Amino acid sequence: MNNKHRSYIRRKALEIIELEQEINLGNNVQENQKKIQYIMSALPMNDIMLIDDYIIRSKLLTK
Repeated sequence: MNNKHRSYIRRKALEIIELEQEINLGNNVQENQKKIQYIMSALPMNDIMLIDDYIIRSKLLTK
């Protein structure tokens, strides 16, 4: 994976994490869920897996 694609994956992961944090706070839950769904539906499965891996390895989604 080249640096440009790696940066893209990181940006998308951080965007999703930000929306997840808003959901956890109870802010605009349905709207933020729709945004996440829209982001995910536009990505190929390989990128979704890379984003998931990045989030898990970076421990970005903890309570």
